[in-house]
Amino acid sequence: LIALPIFLVIVIVAILIIHFQINVPQERLLQATRALASGGFQPEGLSDLTARQDEIGLLATEFNGMAHAVIHRVDDLRAEADRIRTKIR
Repeated sequence: LIALPIFLVIVIVAILIIHFQINVPQERLLQATRALASGGFQPEGLSDLTARQDEIGLLATEFNGMAHAVIHRVDDLRAEADRIRTKIR
């Protein structure tokens, strides 16, 4: 009779841990991908995730590196387009 409430408490605690340790960070990474696509990505927004010493932290770190590379390439392309426009005029 006591085992059922204890089991339910354990299940609820496990669900909360999974939610806050996996689902919430995953949603933040998804939002970061959308922000990168729209040009509004801020790397500082993932600093707490990149500090983690698990797979989520590794994924966030790699995402930040990829985002910086994409932003740098876009900046380079814009600069090259400006140089071409200047030559055409």
